[in-house]
Amino acid sequence: MASITNQAPQGYIKKPKWIYGLGLAFLLAPFGNFLWSLAALGVRRWWDPAIWRIWVPYVEWYVWVLMLLVAISGLSLMLVRKWSWVLSLAALGSVFVYSVILLPNINSKASVAIVALLMLLTIGAMGVIFFSPFRLPYVNPRLRWWETSPRYRVDIKVKVGDVAQDATLVDISRSGALVEWTSAAVPELEPRTKITLPMGLTLLVEVIRKTQQGYGLKFLSEHNKADTKTLKTFLEQLSKDPTKLAR
Repeated sequence: MASITNQAPQGYIKKPKWIYGLGLAFLLAPFGNFLWSLAALGVRRWWDPAIWRIWVPYVEWYVWVLMLLVAISGLSLMLVRKWSWVLSLAALGSVFVYSVILLPNINSKASVAIVALLMLLTIGAMGVIFFSPFRLPYVNPRLRWWETSPRYRVDIKVKVGDVAQDATLVDISRSGALVEWTSAAVPELEPRTKITLPMGLTLLVEVIRKTQQGYGLKFLSEHNKADTKTLKTFLEQLSKDPTKLAR
């Protein structure tokens, strides 16, 4: 999680890697549960693929549905939405219920211990997903900064259109910028104009709003690939300092 100033709410600049890790764990969980079930039933050489081929036809349809639900929830977790978070909890709950149903049909104490451990792991995973900060980007869309264009605070002089007085670039993102005039009256701008950023980068912009001290500008798509790359490089340099985030 980004460390930023106290005035700005904390959020995730990039999708956390643990989201992919957990999603992958859910995708692999059905296979792991299959192996776990073989071991719990006392099947010899349960780790042997040749044994898997023998037992796969005997897997009940509802078990296939359960495994499919878990796999789908793993994929949905990577989308980071509230419904995917709920689906993951439902999938884990289904695994727990399946374990409870399986438990009375097991005679071996070792196998009972294996299933009991699976139940504990399932409850623990549900607790982490429901109570820990893991849930935050799922239930609070405002924390998913990677879905928007992060804005960065800056304080540099820029040239806007044909205005003689330099403006101050207050913040900037991939999609636009905010400029202000602090020592002069706010000039009138054409609906479409240009802004010259550091490194001599000149971009076409559209005025989308006027503030008390300046304008909100939107970058247009007419600039070439070299300008786009230069802007991207500039923003990457700003992103290395989390205190510049303007969220």
